[in-house]
Amino acid sequence: MQLKYSLFAFSFLMVACGSLQAQNNASPYSIAGIGDIEQSYFDRSSGIANTGVALSSNKYQYAANPASLVKLDDFFFDLELSGRYRNVSYSGQPIGQLDTHSNDFQVKRLALAFKMKSWWGIGFGLAPFSSANYSFTAPKEIQGSNDYTSAHYEGTGGVNKVYLSNSFGFGKRKNLRIGLETSYLFGSLEQKETITYSNIVTNNQIHLDHIYFKGGIQYSANIAKKWGIAVGASAANKTQLAVSQALTVSEANVIINQNDDFKNSYFNLPVIYTVGGAITYNKTFTVAADYQKQNWNDVNNLGGLGYILTDANRISGGIEYVKNLNYRSVYLEKWYLQAGAFHTNTYVKLSGQQIDQTGFTLGGGISSLKIPFAVQANVEFGQRGTTNKGLIKENYQQFNITLFYRDFWFTKQKKYD
Repeated sequence: MQLKYSLFAFSFLMVACGSLQAQNNASPYSIAGIGDIEQSYFDRSSGIANTGVALSSNKYQYAANPASLVKLDDFFFDLELSGRYRNVSYSGQPIGQLDTHSNDFQVKRLALAFKMKSWWGIGFGLAPFSSANYSFTAPKEIQGSNDYTSAHYEGTGGVNKVYLSNSFGFGKRKNLRIGLETSYLFGSLEQKETITYSNIVTNNQIHLDHIYFKGGIQYSANIAKKWGIAVGASAANKTQLAVSQALTVSEANVIINQNDDFKNSYFNLPVIYTVGGAITYNKTFTVAADYQKQNWNDVNNLGGLGYILTDANRISGGIEYVKNLNYRSVYLEKWYLQAGAFHTNTYVKLSGQQIDQTGFTLGGGISSLKIPFAVQANVEFGQRGTTNKGLIKENYQQFNITLFYRDFWFTKQKKYD
């Protein structure tokens, strides 16, 4: 790799790691379970509604399926850094006049992938798994009576994952691919309850961690001179996150009870599987679709504050147009445009109402033939929740940007697109 570009990429990486921060966007629905399960992969699939379990590329990573990495070019190296700006507006009867908007910007994903052998691709990185940030007031029953008092609930934190992916290809063109992503999930949640009339504050610090596995398989083939198809699937195993809790109770800022080892238990993650397919025409147009199922009904997690956890489903699809340059009978990608849409039944059911999320995306990216950098951006518009039964609707707009540093290892090749 060229030294000046390598030094720049390394410096940029250090700055990015120092910029990771907590979420400021609030959502009352993130009180459930371990918070909002992240739906975005923050990769090239972001512009097609994160539809990518069947997709692979010789120059880009697709985080939906670890099997895809072996399709990278031989000797290829790819570093990706993604950030997201998100703006949310709230509506519904519980919303006060001063609590109608929130926004923030975060560095969300850092990912590195490279081709070790012609049959072996490898990648590792850091990405969010879930996030929680809420603040609201609700009635609380006084134990031993039929009376209620007012309580204020706050929560922050989330779960991250650091992962290592291995991908293996079979056949001359690596049309059949398998992969395994091994992750370490870790994080903490802070849950605070304030009894309004007495100023008693209960603070619960929750720490979670465990090893987590996701496997994947892909198959692609040409079905005509200009047509190609691909299918893919991924599955994550049922996992028990180890949970340790520390409890502090205070009144008027004076600690009246403290237990640093309040409770050791676990939180179950369900079996999660995704299947999908894609069709490509003339290396220019791609149409893809995914379906995901999360089997929360099969785990024994308890609900709380009027919510329960239930099976989640997600369906998404998108279309992509690529502008290629034909250079010495080799297709070099110059830029691309994308559009997609999705609908999700989330794993939260509140007041008998399963919380749904719907949105659409627009995106695009551009590469350079002269330097080893590329950039992509996309916007997403969506809504979650409802104003029925006294609930809250969230309308959001978000902007994702990903920067790529790409080069070839141990070779004199200098093509980047």
